[in-house]
Amino acid sequence: MCIAFGLVVMTIVVIFMNVYEDWVATLFTDDPEDIYYIKEVLTILGLYLIVDTVHGVQSGNVRGLGK
Repeated sequence: MCIAFGLVVMTIVVIFMNVYEDWVATLFTDDPEDIYYIKEVLTILGLYLIVDTVHGVQSGNVRGLGK
């Protein structure tokens, strides 16, 4: 249940991040070349965030079990 909740929340965050990628990219710089590269990396970052969410939830479960 916790993994499903984490995945739903992070999926919403990743969708928001990809829909507003122009705004996210301009938070860090005004250089057009940098904005291009930031937009390219956001897709990879979104996949990483989803996988990292599963890892974070599982680490908390293991810690909660005292293992």
